[in-house]
Amino acid sequence: MSYKEPFGYQKPALSDQELATKLDRVDELVSTLLDDELDDTYVGELEALLLDSTEARSQYIGMIQLHTDLMEFYNPSKQLDLDSPVLSQLTQSPTGPTSTQQPTD
Repeated sequence: MSYKEPFGYQKPALSDQELATKLDRVDELVSTLLDDELDDTYVGELEALLLDSTEARSQYIGMIQLHTDLMEFYNPSKQLDLDSPVLSQLTQSPTGPTSTQQPTD
């Protein structure tokens, strides 16, 4: 059974410095988690931070989403859809065609 705060109770707001410190710690712990180096002690600390703060949960989700997107994008076994208007831009340099493209006369 989970703990519920008494009706009408609101936790005091964190100061900007306290929130920044908490989010920095979430960043460190999630980075360690993504490197597969987070031990049980720190898993508990990360869980406590995530349970305590909406901002920490948003930070966590953003970091996990970025990691997932990068892993998917840079996966060498995945065929990219270069017909996509966004991904097709990745094969072109800002100054002109890449070396795989032949100039036309």
